[in-house]
Amino acid sequence: HSMHDDEITPKCGLVVVADDNVEILKTVAVALSEAFEVIALTSSTQAVRAVREKPEVRVVILDVRFDDDIDGLEALQMIHQSHPELPVIIMTATHDSAEMRDAACSLGAFAFHSKPLNLSELLDDVTRAVAAK
Repeated sequence: HSMHDDEITPKCGLVVVADDNVEILKTVAVALSEAFEVIALTSSTQAVRAVREKPEVRVVILDVRFDDDIDGLEALQMIHQSHPELPVIIMTATHDSAEMRDAACSLGAFAFHSKPLNLSELLDDVTRAVAAK
């Protein structure tokens, strides 16, 4: 990529992605980085901190399960305490889906994605979330 690419296709906002599975994190970050600035984190607590420190964050994508950190739904609540309007997309392994989807929705998640992720659907939701804010 030359330096000029950015001028032609301005990035549409800053997205924070948090997942402690580095492979998934990388996959999502790369897919999003075509259109968005991305902060990729392996920690849910860091994601909450990033939102508080960076007012330009437009969307947060959180995995539900973190081995040694708060779960994504708890992070979602913490983010909404300080930023009630911020769209948060939750992703989780398929076997958790039904209950997690209900929990995520009742906590005000913008969208819910189960793994294996459909990246184009995820991108659509991020685009919608940025537009909605």
